[in-house]
Amino acid sequence: MSKQLAVPGLDPRTGKEVRVDDESIEYWQELRSTGRIEVVCLLCYHGWDLAEPAEVPVIFRGKIGGLVRPHFAHKRGHGPSGGHGPETMWHYNTKLLIAAWATARPEVQDVAVERWTPQRRRRSDVQVRLATGETVAIEVQQQRLTDEAWRRRHQDYAAAGIVDVWLWHPTTDVPGVVLAEGLRGWTIDLPTEHVSLVQDPLYTSQDGSGSLEPRGRSRVTAPLTDITLSPTGLEFPPHLLPAEEPVPEAPDAPVAPPGEDLPGTSEQPALFDPENRPRRPLVMLFPGGRRPPRFVYHLLSPPDQEHRIYRPDALPPYANAPGSPRYVCWTCGLIVTAPDNHP
Repeated sequence: MSKQLAVPGLDPRTGKEVRVDDESIEYWQELRSTGRIEVVCLLCYHGWDLAEPAEVPVIFRGKIGGLVRPHFAHKRGHGPSGGHGPETMWHYNTKLLIAAWATARPEVQDVAVERWTPQRRRRSDVQVRLATGETVAIEVQQQRLTDEAWRRRHQDYAAAGIVDVWLWHPTTDVPGVVLAEGLRGWTIDLPTEHVSLVQDPLYTSQDGSGSLEPRGRSRVTAPLTDITLSPTGLEFPPHLLPAEEPVPEAPDAPVAPPGEDLPGTSEQPALFDPENRPRRPLVMLFPGGRRPPRFVYHLLSPPDQEHRIYRPDALPPYANAPGSPRYVCWTCGLIVTAPDNHP
């Protein structure tokens, strides 16, 4: 499956997706020369980045042995101004990556993209039916959701008897409500095709006295191809999981002989001392309770240029990594050191 950020195609007559990789380059070149390519932009067809859905024709670009991977592109002057945004393309390409991975899994019987639940309450990004009969819905999410919005979706899936799995963008991270509801937290990095399992805070005793201190979230990462599917969702390779540290047990309290008191019991502090109780660390809240975006993308290439070059700039309180800036072509996914260095 292609990882390049190219415009996806759709056959408006059949309503089915059309991919460049479905046919040879010679096939598309022949259709282009005869003007018989009847393919529209799938994203525009569904109204993404447009005021309303529209059938926007696309053209084939690419040649055998070319530097740029063959792809569909908007015709000049068609489609949204500046093209489709990075968020739209990330969501679309991540869905394709997950669908291709699930299709190759031996435990999977059927895979569908954008499939409704039986009661048409939710439409899953990728819906998987296992060979054992269970259904797993995989949602890819880049923007944060309110706790209420996420719970409504989660409860709708539970009512339909479907296990829902959420894959979050690495810069978004896993919301606390997901872990609080007992679900595993997952993030996915599209360029490397790696997923990370985010778990609840681990606790450890620093001095052996039984006093537990939070260590923060644990995170382990593995290639997507190493992840398996089960009736409970995604399964991480067991040999890559960190060993769980046993929680130390409190020592047995000494017992005094009948009619006697233990030495020094009068000086022992109460089992619960309101003044000395452990305090949980304060959680920093962002303005409005929402995490601000970490990056802003500036379009540097002319709007009518075929390859759109963006410069990602970090926003406060984050900062760009030291070194030369990087520029990203959202048409072919190429990373260059200068806007005019694109081949």
